[in-house]
Amino acid sequence: MKQLKITYNNNFFKTIIVIIIMLVSDDTLLFGTNINTNFVIMKYIVLILLFIILSLKSLLQNKKLCLYSSDIVCLILCSLVLLSGFINGDLRSGYFYKCLIITLSYLVVKTMSFEEFAKKFEQLFFVLALISTICTIIAEVRLSIFSIFPVFYNSVNTSFYNLGVYLVPTSISLLRNYGVFREPGVYQMFLVMALLFHLYYDDLKVSHVLVYIIAIVLTFSTTGYLALVVFLILFFIKKSNFLKENRKKILIFFLITIGIIYLFTQTDLLSSSGMIFDKFSNTKRTTTIARTSSIFVNLKIWEKNPLFGAGLVGIDRMFPQLTYLLYGKAITHNTNTLLCELATYGVFYTFILVNGYIKLSNLFTNNKIERILILLIIFILSCGEKLTFSPIIYILLFYGILFNKIKCKTQNYDKQVISKKMEVEI
Repeated sequence: MKQLKITYNNNFFKTIIVIIIMLVSDDTLLFGTNINTNFVIMKYIVLILLFIILSLKSLLQNKKLCLYSSDIVCLILCSLVLLSGFINGDLRSGYFYKCLIITLSYLVVKTMSFEEFAKKFEQLFFVLALISTICTIIAEVRLSIFSIFPVFYNSVNTSFYNLGVYLVPTSISLLRNYGVFREPGVYQMFLVMALLFHLYYDDLKVSHVLVYIIAIVLTFSTTGYLALVVFLILFFIKKSNFLKENRKKILIFFLITIGIIYLFTQTDLLSSSGMIFDKFSNTKRTTTIARTSSIFVNLKIWEKNPLFGAGLVGIDRMFPQLTYLLYGKAITHNTNTLLCELATYGVFYTFILVNGYIKLSNLFTNNKIERILILLIIFILSCGEKLTFSPIIYILLFYGILFNKIKCKTQNYDKQVISKKMEVEI
């Protein structure tokens, strides 16, 4: 009885960890871009407390003082971050906060298996996706319904109706599916990852897939749409051999086709001048310049600082300056996670990131085509928004780095099970 109670409490504790890591972060409206700084301070307190708890838990479980290869990688990443700040002469609190996020992410990975994390992540985001989808559709019909809720302001004074688990813009012109995140483009990144986790680590449910797809569509995010197209290709490749699921596939394909036809014929969202694809061609739009400069300006900054990057202050100073010289506008919105990390911390740091994500694809499948498509999705998502202080990118990184160790444990466990079965049969 005691063992069951301990298992239950441990499972609950892991669920709380995932909720904190995903929602108490720089990526949400409440804790990331809240004009009320008390919430931002609360974020730091919660993350530091979680770091202390997981550190103590890790020390108690590993009584022998020894370093594993994954520990060394965590130390190297933190060292490269601090070294970048030291070399660029701007070593400040942001670098130590970065190290906190990296180390906390590593401790989360040591606390639960990838399968556990994937399932809990997917369960959490399905609930958020369902709520945000229903509320966004209601808001599209009658936004005034939400006027009974308190008004929340972000750091640039954009107002939202605050429902706690969902925040909706008070202006119909800004109406997109934010969920609880600071940008719809950030929200879609989490939704796409939840879709991947559902596809590979859960029994396929049409309801889940459709809710995620609708939620992503309602973000009106360009990168979200592109990632979704690649996901659908991946989906039909993975499920092509399962004849029993043909009905599910046909139903999903039919509904998606109807949705695309509706968007093309009844709206201008998918036209070359619409909200989605106008970002690629309209050089007068700030968002187009931001996305273009997030590629080329970041690369130019890296060329000047190839080994250890330009540092946090350097990237903040140089990015708008170079954007103004190249495109005539001083843009500060850097939207490319991977290239921003490259420009900020240099080639060694970014090599570890890329290597980790390549290994991460092994945790989903051994099929080479599927792995390429998963990596393409990750690459597309990295171009959508800057998540350089987000725990999720480091959690996925460390799961990728630990892949060989996890695989080895699984193989040994399988061998033990086979051996026991043989003994029983004999």
